[in-house]
Order: sequence, then structure tokens, then C-alpha cells
Amino acid sequence: VVGTDGRVAFAIAVFSDITERKRAEETLRATQVRLQQVVTLSTAVIYATRVTGDTFSPSWISENITRLTGYDVEEALSPTWWLDHLHPEDRARVLAESPVLLTKGKLATEYRFRYKHGSYHWVRDESRLLRDDAGQPLEVFGAWIDITERVKAEADAARAAAEAQAQQARQLAAQSEAEKAQLREQLRQQLNVILETRETAR
Repeated sequence: VVGTDGRVAFAIAVFSDITERKRAEETLRATQVRLQQVVTLSTAVIYATRVTGDTFSPSWISENITRLTGYDVEEALSPTWWLDHLHPEDRARVLAESPVLLTKGKLATEYRFRYKHGSYHWVRDESRLLRDDAGQPLEVFGAWIDITERVKAEADAARAAAEAQAQQARQLAAQSEAEKAQLREQLRQQLNVILETRETAR
């Protein structure tokens, strides 16, 4: 406060305790760091996609995309990246399933996706639709994991089961042929007995 002579007579200072705010900020930062670590080490790729009318535009993807697929984040955010690397034989089916996300608000699908080194991997993709206050589609949040080993194990099990069934069928067929041969031999022996009996009777 300035006095009548133009000099500062006294000053007023106001203090407020911001300990709780600082503690909350530190907690938030620690949580964000921890979340980033979890996402980075996770085997699931997490992503977000904006919805504008009928257009889907990738807006965010977790950094572990590079470790898991070889693509960097910038590549993965390209508008056509996902479609370009979808297996040609799965494309029509997966695209036909997409409207389910808009009608039911969620979708789970499995398909083959080409990794950067060139090979295709099976992935399971689960997504949820977020709507705005007016009920219009706003954004899609999802995650996908590599299920290649599971699919391979299922295929191996199916092949083993098919081979076991085929082997059983072959064994049954062989058994049937053996039974037929045995029956033919019995008939032949009986016929011989009849013929011998007739010869003796003469």
C-alpha cells in the first residue's frame, strides 16, 4: 500500500496451501507413467479411431505396436494402414462385419494381418463404440492381440483328430475285409464238404 508521500507504507501478502494440489499432480504423473509402462509391456495393442459419418480415421495407437508388429506409430496412424495389411482372403468378411459395431456398439473379430517383416499373423480385435450426447458415433476404442499360436494349436489338433478318424476308418475297413475273407473261406469249406459227401454217396 502506497502512502500519501508516494512511498510504500506496507504490503499485504496472501498465501494459500497448495500441498494437496501438488500431491494430486504428482499422483497423476505417477499414474500416467505407470500406465505408459503397462501399455508398453503389454501384449495387446490399444487404439482409438475417430468416427465421422461413415469414415473411420485412426487417432491414436499404443507405442508397443512397434515391438509387436515392426511398424512405428506414424505408419500405423496412416488412414489406409490397417486395410492395406489385412489379408486379402479375410478382407471381405471383416468389412462385412464392421456395421455390427455401429448397430450393437461392440465387435469382436479375428483375421490375418501382415507384419512388417512380411508374414501374416492371426489377431483377435475387440472394439467398443463411444457415442456423443446426441447418440451419434464419436470414437472407437479397441485392442487386439496376436493369437497365431492359438490358431496354429487348434489347426494341429484338428489335423490330429482327422488323422485319428481316418486311421480308425482304415482299421474298420481292414477288419471288414478280414471278416469277409473269413466268411468266404467258411463257405468254401462247407461247399467242399457238400461236394465230397455227394461224391461218396455215388
